[in-house]
Amino acid sequence: MYKSTTLYHLLLITFCFSCSFAFAQNSEKVNYVNENQFRKQLIEKAEYLLKTKQHKSFAQIEEEALQLKENTQSSEKVNLTKPTANKKLEGNVLFNSCKPGVLSIGRSYKCGGCDLTHTVMWASAFAISEDGVCVTNYHVLHDYITKDDSTKDKDNFYFVGTSDGHVYPVEKILAYSKDGDAAIFKVNTTGNKLKTLQLGEPAETGSAVRAITNPTDILYYYTEGVVSGNIQEGGEYSKRMKITADYAAGSSGAPILNQYGQVIGMVCTTSDVYYEPAKEKWLQMIVKYTIPVCTIKSLINSKS
Repeated sequence: MYKSTTLYHLLLITFCFSCSFAFAQNSEKVNYVNENQFRKQLIEKAEYLLKTKQHKSFAQIEEEALQLKENTQSSEKVNLTKPTANKKLEGNVLFNSCKPGVLSIGRSYKCGGCDLTHTVMWASAFAISEDGVCVTNYHVLHDYITKDDSTKDKDNFYFVGTSDGHVYPVEKILAYSKDGDAAIFKVNTTGNKLKTLQLGEPAETGSAVRAITNPTDILYYYTEGVVSGNIQEGGEYSKRMKITADYAAGSSGAPILNQYGQVIGMVCTTSDVYYEPAKEKWLQMIVKYTIPVCTIKSLINSKS
């Protein structure tokens, strides 16, 4: 009886230790990020690029962009990553595999009124080719695409930041659609390869969606939801996909993903629904409008 009890206790202690060890291992796998420090590093790198003139001039990018025809595929062919996903991914797996392809967009500039360099990070984007082709909203990069003499001569540039801390300057607008609120652009990766996202197919109402966005002062925010509706209230480029996954200011240009981790849309805008609209009183819901992937694909001259 004594021996059996001792053996039981030993087995119990071993089991508890194993559970504690497994719990500790799982806890160590969680990655906690200092967002302020990471954002500061991106800003410092961007300001160094501005200081050392390691970017294409705003005026030159604008001049080239003004030669483009709206709603037309880029003359430069894009080597898209071919869709390979055939398995639905759990949220944590999807986030970790897609996060490297999601980018933050910022602007570093000299205002002319002081000696300081100003840098703001205010939008999102995602990469679709290893050599630097990316996607965001038209309204994010419209300064490059519209004639603005007050901006082009200033010492400033747009850049993207990656999840592993690299900063690359925007060097060319490849295609755009104002009505579709989409822009295809290229960054100078200095020979590095970007992590990319695959483009999927348009999603029907009720389909599951995932979003990885960069709301103001928040990096890589993950949400889930469904497609709540697909609408078209005008021409081909008026198509919009409504979703329930959360996002906020700073998320413009971020990818909307399906359960396979493929891009099926892009963040666009939101619309508030009030019980008394005229008075903007008693907010009831926020409708989230996104750009469907078919609009993005229509602007890409793909090699695949």
